[in-house]
Amino acid sequence: MINKKTGKVIAVVGMTGTGKSTEVKHIINSTPNHKHYIFDVQGEYERNFYTGRMDDENEFLDFVEQVTDSVIVFEEATSFLSYGQNKRVRRMMVNRRHSNNLIVLVFHAVHLTPKQIRTLIDVLILKPTGDKYKEIEDFVQHSPTGISQLQNLQRHRKNNIHHTEYIKMI
Repeated sequence: MINKKTGKVIAVVGMTGTGKSTEVKHIINSTPNHKHYIFDVQGEYERNFYTGRMDDENEFLDFVEQVTDSVIVFEEATSFLSYGQNKRVRRMMVNRRHSNNLIVLVFHAVHLTPKQIRTLIDVLILKPTGDKYKEIEDFVQHSPTGISQLQNLQRHRKNNIHHTEYIKMI
């Protein structure tokens, strides 16, 4: 999933309690040679090179906009993709390959993932959500395996709230 020579955007989507933070920790552990900048309101991550305030999205963006060769995690990404920050985060996503940054966006639901950024997501880590099936289907339909992986998630979600599908989007 992670290519050290190419930047990527990964979206981790799932309801509370489905293991989103665990997925992000796996990504961080698999990139030990990168600096990790995490907007970590809950204080869940140990290796965080960002030491600024965790209640100011603009301050975080000011800090990470120019970094390279790093992993940048936007916990509660919805707050970063509204109003003025949207253009800044999208620009970072578009430039990810030039900056060699791995950008991780964490959402609680597919419907909270802005449609204008969906085409910039390389990998969708999909966990059970409360979304309507059609909403998720619309998101993953352009992935060659997206629909079958969504169906697989639906089959397993009742028995395993942590079931995860890794969907290559582009």
